Amino acid sequence: MAESRRTADQVSISRQVGKNIQRKRWDLGWTQGQLATKIRALGLPMSQQSLSQIENGKDGAHYRSVSVEELMAFAFVFEIAVTDLLFGPQKRTVAASFTSNWTKGHYSRIVGRNVKRYREKLKLSERQVADAMSQLGMQMKDVQNLKRIEQGYHNFGSPSTVSVDQLVAFSSKEVLNVNPEDLLVEV
Repeated sequence: MAESRRTADQVSISRQVGKNIQRKRWDLGWTQGQLATKIRALGLPMSQQSLSQIENGKDGAHYRSVSVEELMAFAFVFEIAVTDLLFGPQKRTVAASFTSNWTKGHYSRIVGRNVKRYREKLKLSERQVADAMSQLGMQMKDVQNLKRIEQGYHNFGSPSTVSVDQLVAFSSKEVLNVNPEDLLVEV
């Protein structure tokens, strides 16, 4: 997603996730380098510079969006629920469970399958969901973008990547009206 085309809500979500990662890292007394090393140990590329852009943005703005795989890895390393990173620490009834499948789009494929499942359950057409996502600034100009997410792959067989911004938009009341964690659970 082009940084210049991101909506204020998307920047706000990315900023919130970044600040929640930073807050938890500080609570644990870890440096950015230490956290980046822990994420790399799980098989995901993460440099100290990338982590700085997630936490602080570039020049205090332009926060780097986090993929669903990265979100799951941060939650795993911190031993917290995904919603704590999305929305901040909160009371919850369901503890997040994790596997070591961060790489190769595993969680993005789960999100895609769940988006399709909820879309069909709600009897929403691909066009309706794509239009609702576009209204939220998610650049779903054509139904093909949604189909790639639901299938979990791009045209050439490479895994699709769902961003945290897309996860939150899909789960919003304007689109599927579900808890973001519901989209991350393999059914």
